[in-house]
Amino acid sequence: MATRKKKKHSLEEIIPLLSEDTLKVAGGMIDDAIFMEKQLASLRDQIKKEGVSENYQYGSKQTAAMTTYLQVQKQYGVIIKYLTDQLPSTKNQMPANMNLLDWVDAN
Repeated sequence: MATRKKKKHSLEEIIPLLSEDTLKVAGGMIDDAIFMEKQLASLRDQIKKEGVSENYQYGSKQTAAMTTYLQVQKQYGVIIKYLTDQLPSTKNQMPANMNLLDWVDAN
């Protein structure tokens, strides 16, 4: 059985495909997503240097950078999902000149 890989969408791929109406409504979300991408990159660098947890006398806990990273990543994912849901759905449409079984195999 073939497994599908989830396609990773980036803002550079998504934005040109959105309608003008969606861009008007989601303009703030796009600005937030761009800001979040920069923050996530910065937090990733900080986590690589400091690690994901801090040790204390009675145990360990996540670093502030890791906690913030997870929160920002969650919100970023919500925005990207919303934007990808706004894309025109053409990828699953079968071309008129294609055999049904060939289309099923390709998808």
